[in-house]
Amino acid sequence: MNKFIAFLLALLLFVSVKAQNHTKEGYQLKAKRQKTIGWVLLGGGVATSFIGLSQLNFAGSRDGEVNNTPGAILFFTGVAATTTSIPVFSSSKRNREKAMSLSFKNEMTPQIKNSSMAYKTIPAVSFKMSL
Repeated sequence: MNKFIAFLLALLLFVSVKAQNHTKEGYQLKAKRQKTIGWVLLGGGVATSFIGLSQLNFAGSRDGEVNNTPGAILFFTGVAATTTSIPVFSSSKRNREKAMSLSFKNEMTPQIKNSSMAYKTIPAVSFKMSL
């Protein structure tokens, strides 16, 4: 039982560490995909709403029976798609800003070499966070 719990904890640690591995290119790609999805939702939603509005029969018919269900469904589906595009654009902007804040630079680190201090440059990832 203890081995099983230790295994689950190790697996959880690995998954959380692996999930934290984001790069600048990854954020840029994610932002680009989200922006494309946002435009598709916005354009498709507006088009679907107009098609739904054109299908609605406001004048009525001779027998008094009007079936506006397909047009209403199309209209409200378009409105929902258009509304859904707003948070997608917002998250795209947030990921673009994260990509802009990640940068690579060379850091000078002190190291002991032949009983004296020497500075060596190593590549590092810098993350700027505005408060």
